[in-house]
Amino acid sequence: MLSTQLVRILLGIAILGNAVNMLIFTNGRLTREDPPLIPPDLYVPDVATANPLPQALVLTAIVISFSFFCLSARTGIQGLSGAGDGRCERNASCRT
Repeated sequence: MLSTQLVRILLGIAILGNAVNMLIFTNGRLTREDPPLIPPDLYVPDVATANPLPQALVLTAIVISFSFFCLSARTGIQGLSGAGDGRCERNASCRT
């Protein structure tokens, strides 16, 4: 069984990750403009375009926060399974 403390920590990690994603997204001046495509005959776009950098940063942050959440969940569940008591005679996973 999962302890309530572990569940609180994992939910806190998930909420903190989502908050950071929203912070990055709002700081990137989210606007509804044209996609950032430049025609072949121009060097710079002639109309205002959306900034692709915040979108790329948020996508990367989502992947990193999800992998960190999975790693934390796996480590926490493994720690609660009884493998961390240090006694090999009681722990079946220590036996060879």
